[in-house]
Amino acid sequence: MDWFKEKKEKYTIHHLFGKTKKQSANSFWFTDLTATKLPVGTRVYSTNENGDSGILIVEYEGENLYYMELLEG
Repeated sequence: MDWFKEKKEKYTIHHLFGKTKKQSANSFWFTDLTATKLPVGTRVYSTNENGDSGILIVEYEGENLYYMELLEG
């Protein structure tokens, strides 16, 4: 995603949103802080001051990974 590569520097860790609680490959069982590949206990952070950017930062194996929030509607 080229648009994100250009803008990712503007996203910074704001506060701890939570830690992954479970893994699941089945979307039916997805709830908040469920991941498909991240291990249970992985730290998930909101970004920037307002926290409504839709981007989350995850600390994994010593580096920051960027994720888009999965919103239900």
